[in-house]
Amino acid sequence: MESKNFPSVYQESDSLAIDTQKKHFRLVRTKIAFLLAVGIVTSVTLSQTESYRASVGVALTVFLVLSIALTAILYMKRFDKTWYDSRAIAESIKAETWVFMMKAGPYGGTVSDSEAENRFLNRLNEIIHFHQSVLSELASYLKESTQITAHMRIIRNQPLENRREFYSKSRIHDQCVWYAQKTKWNKSQESKWFTVTWVLELSAVALALVTVFFKDTIVSPVGIITTASAGILSWINARSFTETSTSYGLVAHELSILEDRASQVATEEEMAKTVLDTENTIAQEHRIWLARLL
Repeated sequence: MESKNFPSVYQESDSLAIDTQKKHFRLVRTKIAFLLAVGIVTSVTLSQTESYRASVGVALTVFLVLSIALTAILYMKRFDKTWYDSRAIAESIKAETWVFMMKAGPYGGTVSDSEAENRFLNRLNEIIHFHQSVLSELASYLKESTQITAHMRIIRNQPLENRREFYSKSRIHDQCVWYAQKTKWNKSQESKWFTVTWVLELSAVALALVTVFFKDTIVSPVGIITTASAGILSWINARSFTETSTSYGLVAHELSILEDRASQVATEEEMAKTVLDTENTIAQEHRIWLARLL
């Protein structure tokens, strides 16, 4: 289901999450680059003249001040916190939207459409106010749209069989494929960066032995390589490739089982249970993701 068919507050929080995630990792990458620059400057030994030492001192000061400034920006702006909270809002609203459209939970049974819509809007309000820390940032993303879209009403009023097929394809299968692809991507990233780190560390050992015999080199590359290796490890830690691939892989398998179960749904009660089980599975992974990042 396209983003435009979800409540406007979902679209707003999703956009905020994407933007702040990009800003956070852009700052992290830049800080690592500055620290690498410090390692490069301190490793160059072109001469021991007074002017050279002064130039090195100025360069080091500039890069260290910039690194400290970036650390301060990361702390004060807390793009990561805004990213976590806005993503939590978006995913909670998405899950609630699917429950609403499928007539599950508080929106099913004998509940009228008008009452279901009223309950849904109240639930959206609860979700937003639970994350009040991002409301000011969210305000700049406001869209002139509605919370209950025409598409949501159309899906909700479909017969059980149509809703079952739509939910199985557009929610369960879609998320199963997404988690499977992300699992593969995180594993490949983890393998790639650890391989690079391993190669750099072996190179540092080899070059350290070389410098024993060639003491007049103008560059001492060991410091550069070890700094680069430390920077890569910081990046791996920031992205949590290992933990993410493990948790995503588990969710992908659970969703594949739920997809088979959805194909056997024959009553509204079975449909409601399948929907709630699916949304709880996805929500549990989101809670684990959030806890890991915080």
